[in-house]
Amino acid sequence: MVRTMKTNMVFCSCGSEAIGIDYDQDDNLTSLAFWQLGDGSYKIGWKDKFRWIKQILKGNRPYTDMVMLNAAERAALINALKEHTPPIDYHTLITRNNLEIV
Repeated sequence: MVRTMKTNMVFCSCGSEAIGIDYDQDDNLTSLAFWQLGDGSYKIGWKDKFRWIKQILKGNRPYTDMVMLNAAERAALINALKEHTPPIDYHTLITRNNLEIV
C-alpha cells in the first residue's frame, strides 16, 4: 500500500531546530517530529550518528522525539496554539510595512 503523506517543516528562529509536521491521510494522524539541525551545544556521538544513518538507509526518519496526534488531539493542539497567539494588530502591521489596502 502506498502511504499518502503531506510534510511541512517549521524552523526555529535561531535556525538550529525544527518541527517536522507529517499528516498521514490513510490513518488520519498528524506526527510532530523534533529535529536538531545545527551544530548547537549538544554534540551527537558516533553511535547516534550511525543509528540515524541506519534508520535513513532503511527508509525511515532519523528523529527520536515524536508525537502522534489523532483528530481530537490535533484539535486540542490547534486550540492551545490559538490561546497562546497574540491577536494581530493589522493597523500597525500595515503602517510599519508601508502596505496599502486596495
